[in-house]
Amino acid sequence: MTALEIRELQSADIESLLACQREVFGAAGAKSRAEWSWAFSAAGSPLRCFVALRQGEVVASYAGLIGRTWVGGAERSFVQAVDVMVHPGERRGLSRRGLYMEVAEAFFEAYGTLGDDLLHYGWPVDAARRLGERHMHYGLVREELCLVRDVAAPMETSPGERGQSLDEVEELDGSGEDLRWLWDRCASEWGAATIRDAAWFHWRFLERPGIDYTLLGVRRDGILRGVAVLRETPWSWEGALPVCDWLVPRDEVQVAALLEEALRHRAASAGCRRLVTIFPSSSHAFELFQDMGWRVTPTPYRLVARAYERTIDLDWLRESWWYTLADSDLA
Repeated sequence: MTALEIRELQSADIESLLACQREVFGAAGAKSRAEWSWAFSAAGSPLRCFVALRQGEVVASYAGLIGRTWVGGAERSFVQAVDVMVHPGERRGLSRRGLYMEVAEAFFEAYGTLGDDLLHYGWPVDAARRLGERHMHYGLVREELCLVRDVAAPMETSPGERGQSLDEVEELDGSGEDLRWLWDRCASEWGAATIRDAAWFHWRFLERPGIDYTLLGVRRDGILRGVAVLRETPWSWEGALPVCDWLVPRDEVQVAALLEEALRHRAASAGCRRLVTIFPSSSHAFELFQDMGWRVTPTPYRLVARAYERTIDLDWLRESWWYTLADSDLA
């Protein structure tokens, strides 16, 4: 066979990479050119992707989505592994070292060991996870749990009995400095979290091709007190819609209850039976949602991570890292 070339992706390789995705993931699972361009345009961040080529055609890739993350008073990069693949004709099996490992190691060295990334993470399939834990220094952060809510289930009290009205909930357009101000207020209790400003909200939810999201917010005294994001486009979980983001300070209890009620009304109006979301099981939001009637349910997802500084270990990540479905490519 002809020799392989392993290097960073170049713009001329993208069509070949997308063709390889169609071979590996099928037409339904591969990205369109528009989806690829969107995914790797976040806030002007540079592309994170290594590929293997044979005779000029992409036969493997390891890519990452960059999250501008606030850690210890500074902006750092947490990078989610995505679009990890090896062409069927090149596979030796994920249980053995092969092309998958060669491309992954080139990615880790360039962006982690010799680069500026602080953390690489993802929710890999089981075979890739086992290989990553064995050979790529990935550690298990947690076996992911989700929270599920029947949209027809009543609240203990109605919004009116709490002196609130769903009319207070507005749809947001993803603009304005108040989104960053709200994030700053929430982030004071987190050790690490993706920076959620207007640029991030607009990119993550309003610019994404092929998927519709609704941003709901509550203002009081002219101040944005809380935000929740619902994916409106049907999801892989039949009959359910995911709550993709949640930005409500711990002390805004009434705002949290009002937004949760608005999410359920929105989902019921769309004909869905339930809502689903994921928060770190160590977080206040994980407990709060259970207090509001959400039930804990296992998932097949396992969050793994590899850090490049000693101060970031698995225990610290479990306790201090705030993330939602918006920090993943799951929804």
